[in-house]
Amino acid sequence: MKSEKHLAAARKNLEDYRQKVKRGEAKPPKPSKHGILSLLRTGKAKNPRVRRTIEAYGERMVEEFGGVENLTPGQFALIETQKTLLGVILLSTIDIMENGIVADDEGATRPVVKATVAYSNALRQNQLALQGMAKESTPGKRSTLDEALAKIAAEKDQEEDD
Repeated sequence: MKSEKHLAAARKNLEDYRQKVKRGEAKPPKPSKHGILSLLRTGKAKNPRVRRTIEAYGERMVEEFGGVENLTPGQFALIETQKTLLGVILLSTIDIMENGIVADDEGATRPVVKATVAYSNALRQNQLALQGMAKESTPGKRSTLDEALAKIAAEKDQEEDD
């Protein structure tokens, strides 16, 4: 938890910045146009391509579990979370491609870049959890990389023995 001294300094810095903006000594932040905030507020991406990708991803994930009727509440929640995470990543990637990584002349990284990294990590962790759940709920349907490599090695050994 941040100390009262730290919070007071942060409030003072914010007030100083606002005063500089009023006096014309600093530029106000540009309004974001990437659509991430809208997605987080409404659950819907305005970008049609991103919206279709999110929907297709959600449908594919539900299929992996054999349909909505086979989903546990936890699996359903993770899939819905994944859709939001994917949307943020897609929208931020588009924004980064259009506007770059650096925010100002001092070389500061734009906040959307940091958000992309955080959301990507969360997406990856959730995906691993979902893969484990899918494997448990549909035995024999898929194998892990280690299992697939072991199978290939066993088949190669079998061929060499023949």
